[in-house]
Amino acid sequence: GDWGTGQSDARTVLQQMARKNLQVAIHLGDIYYSATQFEVDNYFWSIWSSVLNLPASGIASYTLSGNHDMFGGGAPFYGLLDRMGQPASYFCLRNDYWQVIAIDTGLHDADPNGKTATYLEQTEVEWLRDKIENSGGRNTVLLSHHQLYTAYEDIPGYGGVNKHLYEQFGDLLPKVKVWLWGHEHNQVFYKNYCGILARCIGHGAFPIGIDEAVELKHPEVPVEGYKLTGNPFLDHGYVIADFDGPNMTLSYFVSSA
Repeated sequence: GDWGTGQSDARTVLQQMARKNLQVAIHLGDIYYSATQFEVDNYFWSIWSSVLNLPASGIASYTLSGNHDMFGGGAPFYGLLDRMGQPASYFCLRNDYWQVIAIDTGLHDADPNGKTATYLEQTEVEWLRDKIENSGGRNTVLLSHHQLYTAYEDIPGYGGVNKHLYEQFGDLLPKVKVWLWGHEHNQVFYKNYCGILARCIGHGAFPIGIDEAVELKHPEVPVEGYKLTGNPFLDHGYVIADFDGPNMTLSYFVSSA
Protein backbone atom coordinates (compact mmCIF):
# COMPACT_ATOMS: atom_id res chain seq x y z
CA GLY A 1 0.00 0.00 0.00
CA ASP A 2 1.04 3.61 -0.75
CA TRP A 3 4.05 2.33 -2.66
CA GLY A 4 4.09 4.57 -5.77
CA THR A 5 6.73 7.08 -4.68
CA GLY A 6 9.47 6.37 -7.20
CA GLN A 7 12.04 6.40 -4.41
CA SER A 8 14.80 3.86 -3.85
CA ASP A 9 12.92 2.39 -0.89
CA ALA A 10 10.00 1.57 -3.18
CA ARG A 11 12.27 -0.31 -5.56
CA THR A 12 13.86 -2.22 -2.66
CA VAL A 13 10.47 -3.27 -1.27
CA LEU A 14 9.34 -4.51 -4.69
CA GLN A 15 12.62 -6.35 -5.30
CA GLN A 16 12.13 -8.19 -2.02
CA MET A 17 8.54 -9.04 -3.00
CA ALA A 18 9.66 -10.30 -6.42
CA ARG A 19 11.88 -12.92 -4.75
CA LYS A 20 8.81 -14.51 -3.14
CA ASN A 21 7.71 -16.43 -6.27
CA LEU A 22 4.62 -14.28 -6.77
CA GLN A 23 1.62 -15.26 -8.82
CA VAL A 24 -0.25 -12.01 -8.20
CA ALA A 25 0.97 -8.56 -7.10
CA ILE A 26 -1.52 -5.94 -5.92
CA HIS A 27 -0.85 -2.28 -5.08
CA LEU A 28 -3.42 -0.74 -2.73
CA GLY A 29 -3.21 2.70 -4.31
CA ASP A 30 -1.60 6.15 -4.20
CA ILE A 31 0.94 7.28 -6.77
CA TYR A 32 2.30 10.51 -5.36
CA TYR A 33 1.30 13.23 -5.30
CA SER A 34 -1.44 13.56 -7.88
CA ALA A 35 -0.91 10.59 -10.20
CA THR A 36 0.08 12.88 -13.05
CA GLN A 37 1.23 11.14 -16.22
CA PHE A 38 4.86 11.72 -15.21
CA GLU A 39 4.27 10.23 -11.77
CA VAL A 40 2.35 7.23 -13.11
CA ASP A 41 5.09 6.54 -15.67
CA ASN A 42 8.14 7.15 -13.46
CA TYR A 43 7.00 6.53 -9.89
CA PHE A 44 4.97 3.43 -10.64
CA TRP A 45 4.89 1.73 -14.03
CA SER A 46 8.55 1.85 -15.05
CA ILE A 47 9.67 0.40 -11.69
CA TRP A 48 6.73 -1.99 -11.28
CA SER A 49 7.03 -3.50 -14.75
CA SER A 50 10.83 -3.77 -14.76
CA VAL A 51 11.28 -5.24 -11.26
CA LEU A 52 8.42 -7.72 -11.74
CA ASN A 53 9.69 -8.45 -15.28
CA LEU A 54 6.29 -7.94 -16.86
CA PRO A 55 4.88 -9.54 -18.88
CA ALA A 56 7.57 -12.23 -19.22
CA SER A 57 7.32 -13.37 -15.58
CA GLY A 58 3.63 -14.20 -15.93
CA ILE A 59 2.81 -12.34 -12.70
CA ALA A 60 -0.71 -10.90 -12.77
CA SER A 61 -0.65 -7.39 -11.33
CA TYR A 62 -3.29 -4.89 -10.28
CA THR A 63 -3.55 -1.48 -8.67
CA LEU A 64 -6.33 0.18 -6.70
CA SER A 65 -7.50 3.76 -6.76
CA GLY A 66 -6.32 5.95 -3.90
CA ASN A 67 -7.19 9.54 -3.16
CA HIS A 68 -3.90 10.84 -4.59
CA ASP A 69 -4.62 8.93 -7.80
CA MET A 70 -7.70 11.11 -8.30
CA PHE A 71 -6.19 14.49 -7.36
CA GLY A 72 -4.95 15.03 -10.93
CA GLY A 73 -8.29 14.10 -12.50
CA GLY A 74 -7.74 10.33 -12.75
CA ALA A 75 -7.03 10.03 -16.49
CA PRO A 76 -3.42 8.80 -16.06
CA PHE A 77 -4.60 6.25 -13.46
CA TYR A 78 -7.25 4.81 -15.79
CA GLY A 79 -4.73 4.76 -18.63
CA LEU A 80 -2.44 2.74 -16.36
CA LEU A 81 -5.17 0.13 -15.93
CA ASP A 82 -5.20 -0.37 -19.69
CA ARG A 83 -1.44 -0.91 -19.73
CA MET A 84 -1.73 -3.44 -16.90
CA GLY A 85 -4.54 -5.30 -18.63
CA GLN A 86 -6.81 -4.56 -15.67
CA PRO A 87 -10.46 -4.31 -16.79
CA ALA A 88 -11.73 -1.96 -14.07
CA SER A 89 -10.80 -0.07 -10.89
CA TYR A 90 -12.50 -2.79 -8.80
CA PHE A 91 -12.29 -6.52 -9.35
CA CYS A 92 -12.67 -10.03 -7.92
CA LEU A 93 -10.09 -12.84 -8.10
CA ARG A 94 -11.21 -16.38 -7.31
CA ASN A 95 -9.93 -19.88 -6.84
CA ASP A 96 -11.87 -22.89 -5.59
CA TYR A 97 -11.73 -21.84 -1.93
CA TRP A 98 -11.13 -18.08 -1.81
CA GLN A 99 -12.09 -14.81 -3.42
CA VAL A 100 -10.10 -11.58 -3.19
CA ILE A 101 -12.36 -8.58 -3.74
CA ALA A 102 -10.81 -5.17 -4.37
CA ILE A 103 -13.06 -2.12 -4.17
CA ASP A 104 -12.63 1.44 -5.46
CA THR A 105 -12.67 3.88 -2.55
CA GLY A 106 -10.61 6.50 -4.38
CA LEU A 107 -13.19 7.80 -6.83
CA HIS A 108 -15.03 9.88 -4.25
CA ASP A 109 -11.96 11.23 -2.46
CA ALA A 110 -10.65 13.53 -5.19
CA ASP A 111 -10.62 16.68 -3.04
CA PRO A 112 -7.09 17.43 -1.76
CA ASN A 113 -8.65 19.26 1.18
CA GLY A 114 -10.14 15.96 2.36
CA LYS A 115 -13.28 17.44 3.90
CA THR A 116 -15.64 14.53 3.20
CA ALA A 117 -15.43 10.80 3.84
CA THR A 118 -15.24 8.53 0.83
CA TYR A 119 -17.95 6.11 -0.29
CA LEU A 120 -18.72 3.64 -3.09
CA GLU A 121 -20.87 4.11 -6.14
CA GLN A 122 -24.19 2.37 -5.58
CA THR A 123 -23.61 0.17 -8.62
CA GLU A 124 -20.37 -1.03 -7.03
CA VAL A 125 -22.13 -1.74 -3.74
CA GLU A 126 -24.58 -3.94 -5.66
CA TRP A 127 -21.66 -5.68 -7.40
CA LEU A 128 -19.92 -6.24 -4.05
CA ARG A 129 -23.08 -7.61 -2.49
CA ASP A 130 -23.50 -10.05 -5.38
CA LYS A 131 -19.92 -11.30 -5.07
CA ILE A 132 -20.16 -11.91 -1.32
CA GLU A 133 -23.66 -13.34 -1.25
CA ASN A 134 -22.95 -15.60 -4.25
CA SER A 135 -19.44 -16.66 -3.30
CA GLY A 136 -20.10 -20.34 -3.89
CA GLY A 137 -18.84 -21.14 -0.39
CA ARG A 138 -15.56 -19.28 -0.89
CA ASN A 139 -13.92 -17.31 1.90
CA THR A 140 -13.53 -13.58 1.20
CA VAL A 141 -10.58 -11.22 1.55
CA LEU A 142 -11.46 -7.56 1.03
CA LEU A 143 -8.96 -4.98 -0.28
CA SER A 144 -9.22 -1.20 -0.52
CA HIS A 145 -7.12 1.91 -0.34
CA HIS A 146 -9.18 3.65 2.36
CA GLN A 147 -9.89 2.38 5.81
CA LEU A 148 -13.26 1.57 7.36
CA TYR A 149 -11.97 2.59 10.77
CA THR A 150 -8.83 4.02 12.32
CA ALA A 151 -7.27 4.47 15.72
CA TYR A 152 -4.84 7.16 14.58
CA GLU A 153 -6.63 9.60 12.25
CA ASP A 154 -9.93 11.43 11.94
CA ILE A 155 -12.21 10.30 9.13
CA PRO A 156 -13.85 13.54 7.93
CA GLY A 157 -17.24 13.99 9.54
CA TYR A 158 -17.18 10.68 11.38
CA GLY A 159 -14.22 10.41 13.77
CA GLY A 160 -12.86 6.89 14.01
CA VAL A 161 -15.28 5.05 11.69
CA ASN A 162 -16.38 5.82 8.13
CA LYS A 163 -20.06 5.42 8.81
CA HIS A 164 -20.93 6.07 5.17
CA LEU A 165 -19.05 2.96 4.05
CA TYR A 166 -20.44 1.00 7.00
CA GLU A 167 -24.01 1.96 6.12
CA GLN A 168 -23.42 0.89 2.52
CA PHE A 169 -22.24 -2.68 3.21
CA GLY A 170 -21.57 -3.19 6.92
CA ASP A 171 -24.05 -6.05 7.03
CA LEU A 172 -21.74 -8.02 4.70
CA LEU A 173 -18.64 -7.74 6.87
CA PRO A 174 -19.31 -10.80 9.08
CA LYS A 175 -18.95 -12.81 5.86
CA VAL A 176 -15.44 -11.41 5.22
CA LYS A 177 -12.39 -13.06 6.79
CA VAL A 178 -10.09 -10.02 6.73
CA TRP A 179 -9.96 -6.54 5.21
CA LEU A 180 -6.58 -5.13 4.15
CA TRP A 181 -6.29 -1.39 3.46
CA GLY A 182 -3.69 1.35 3.10
CA HIS A 183 -4.10 5.15 3.09
CA GLU A 184 -2.41 5.69 6.45
CA HIS A 185 1.35 5.26 6.11
CA ASN A 186 1.50 2.73 8.87
CA GLN A 187 1.22 -0.96 9.68
CA VAL A 188 -1.54 -1.57 12.20
CA PHE A 189 -2.88 -4.90 13.47
CA TYR A 190 -6.48 -4.25 14.45
CA LYS A 191 -8.61 -6.49 16.58
CA ASN A 192 -12.11 -7.32 15.34
CA TYR A 193 -14.16 -4.11 15.21
CA CYS A 194 -17.37 -3.18 13.38
CA GLY A 195 -17.73 -6.87 12.57
CA ILE A 196 -14.43 -7.19 10.68
CA LEU A 197 -10.79 -8.10 11.35
CA ALA A 198 -8.57 -5.57 9.56
CA ARG A 199 -4.97 -4.67 8.85
CA CYS A 200 -3.57 -1.33 7.73
CA ILE A 201 -0.60 -1.87 5.41
CA GLY A 202 0.00 1.61 3.97
CA HIS A 203 3.72 1.59 4.75
CA GLY A 204 4.88 0.52 1.28
CA ALA A 205 7.32 3.34 0.59
CA PHE A 206 6.13 6.78 1.65
CA PRO A 207 8.75 8.22 4.07
CA ILE A 208 7.55 8.95 7.60
CA GLY A 209 10.07 10.30 10.07
CA ILE A 210 10.31 8.59 13.44
CA ASP A 211 9.42 11.97 14.98
CA GLU A 212 6.20 12.01 12.91
CA ALA A 213 4.86 8.76 14.34
CA VAL A 214 1.22 9.40 15.20
CA GLU A 215 -0.34 8.92 18.59
CA LEU A 216 -3.56 7.10 19.42
CA LYS A 217 -6.60 9.27 18.64
CA HIS A 218 -9.46 6.80 18.97
CA PRO A 219 -8.80 4.41 21.85
CA GLU A 220 -12.21 2.80 21.30
CA VAL A 221 -10.76 1.20 18.15
CA PRO A 222 -8.84 -1.85 19.44
CA VAL A 223 -5.29 -2.45 18.20
CA GLU A 224 -2.59 -5.00 18.88
CA GLY A 225 0.61 -3.77 20.50
CA TYR A 226 2.86 -3.81 17.41
CA LYS A 227 4.45 -0.56 16.18
CA LEU A 228 6.77 0.16 13.26
CA THR A 229 10.32 1.17 14.14
CA GLY A 230 13.22 2.65 12.22
CA ASN A 231 15.60 5.59 12.23
CA PRO A 232 15.30 8.27 10.95
CA PHE A 233 12.30 6.94 8.98
CA LEU A 234 9.80 4.24 9.89
CA ASP A 235 10.42 0.93 8.17
CA HIS A 236 8.53 0.02 5.02
CA GLY A 237 6.94 -3.32 4.22
CA TYR A 238 4.44 -5.54 2.45
CA VAL A 239 2.26 -8.58 2.98
CA ILE A 240 2.34 -11.99 1.31
CA ALA A 241 -0.86 -14.04 1.24
CA ASP A 242 -0.34 -17.78 0.78
CA PHE A 243 -3.43 -19.77 -0.22
CA ASP A 244 -3.37 -23.50 0.45
CA GLY A 245 -6.77 -25.01 -0.21
CA PRO A 246 -9.18 -23.71 2.45
CA ASN A 247 -6.30 -22.19 4.45
CA MET A 248 -4.71 -18.77 4.06
CA THR A 249 -1.60 -17.41 5.79
CA LEU A 250 -0.72 -13.71 5.88
CA SER A 251 2.99 -12.99 6.41
CA TYR A 252 4.25 -9.48 7.17
CA PHE A 253 7.66 -8.43 5.88
CA VAL A 254 9.57 -5.31 6.88
CA SER A 255 12.25 -3.62 4.82
CA SER A 256 14.59 -1.24 6.63
CA ALA A 257 16.35 -0.11 3.45
